[in-house]
Amino acid sequence: MKKISKRIEESIKEQCKKLGKAGYDISFKEIQNKFPKARGNINEFHPVFLLYSKGYGRMLELGKKIRKNKNLKTKKIKEMTVLQAIKLIKKARGVSVLAHPWIDEDALKERNFKRYVKAGLRGIEINNGDRFPFKKKGTSKRIRKLARKYNLILTSGSDYHGLKIVEQMPGNHELGKNNGDEKVVEELKKFSELNN
Repeated sequence: MKKISKRIEESIKEQCKKLGKAGYDISFKEIQNKFPKARGNINEFHPVFLLYSKGYGRMLELGKKIRKNKNLKTKKIKEMTVLQAIKLIKKARGVSVLAHPWIDEDALKERNFKRYVKAGLRGIEINNGDRFPFKKKGTSKRIRKLARKYNLILTSGSDYHGLKIVEQMPGNHELGKNNGDEKVVEELKKFSELNN
């Protein structure tokens, strides 16, 4: 994870240089100073938030604009696969839940899903405040179907990333909203106890 974080940070440094050349007032050093607690974990969100705070536009539009511009976006970083993560969590006696499955179309493919469950997947997120630009029509129905078929726990949460971000995102991401009920927590705890 440390190696991946380092590669992501190097990519963000490069992106800041590209953004600077394109006329944006931004530097990697400024990101480090603005987000001191993120050191060692700076990602593609941080430049977008910094530019938003300087008045370059709304976060969602800024993020899209940067991702669409091949001269500005970050390079693809080799990250841990879903399967590797599930195995690692199981080895650490944790309970794996697939978060934001609608972001990666491959994650919801039946052939991949069978492998995830076999490796130890125990839950799947159905709702994170409904960030509808990222969810295709029918995705929730698809998730419910997979959860029934593989006997997975359906989880939900606010996906809260701070008040300033909540103001920018569609849907309801207030802290404490969209939480799973106690039954979900108890089911997750049972799996956790089985792993220990």
